[in-house]
Amino acid sequence: MKQIALFLLSLGNLFAQSGLIPEPVTYRQTAGEFRLGPQVGISPGAGVSDQFVALVQAQLRATTGLSVVVKKAKSTIGMRIDKNQITQTEGYQLHVSKQGISLTGHDEAGLFYGVQSLIQLVSQSKAATIPACDITDYPVSRTGVCIST
Repeated sequence: MKQIALFLLSLGNLFAQSGLIPEPVTYRQTAGEFRLGPQVGISPGAGVSDQFVALVQAQLRATTGLSVVVKKAKSTIGMRIDKNQITQTEGYQLHVSKQGISLTGHDEAGLFYGVQSLIQLVSQSKAATIPACDITDYPVSRTGVCIST
């Protein structure tokens, strides 16, 4: 029985494209990569609170050791809220290219989930180099599951 369970778990890795947990609604790897470094700045858009920016800075520092500051830079991590572009509550789109990172959320919760995906991508990378990709995600089901033993 244990061997069957391990086999079924390994099948999930064959079909997961991104390595992200949970698997996003869409994930498409594109050409190139983005390297986090001291030249990178955070560029928050309208509606993104200072507290949220501080959370992102703390998570990036804990993951990479880099202190990313708020600034307009050639390479940026742009964050904004746009309810018209992202129509699903708690949804987000994350775009990583050679030039930078763009994160758009329906709301601050969507931005938060996008940052969690970004942190996972950074954690999976070597030397804070993130593969270029496009990710769209949002809650598919509002029903939670609790398994107790």
